[in-house]
Amino acid sequence: MLGSSYYVDHPMVPLYQTVANINIDGVAYIDEFNGIIGIGSELSNLSNYFTKNS
Repeated sequence: MLGSSYYVDHPMVPLYQTVANINIDGVAYIDEFNGIIGIGSELSNLSNYFTKNS
């Protein structure tokens, strides 16, 4: 949540123009990276991108 809080306080673009924020927590550096879980993606059309190749 630290990265999310920082982004809200210091957005790269104004928040009203922000479409999505992709936050990557815990990059798999020990094993192979197998996938992405899109929490909240079902609330927009982003879920189409997460389920497209599964």
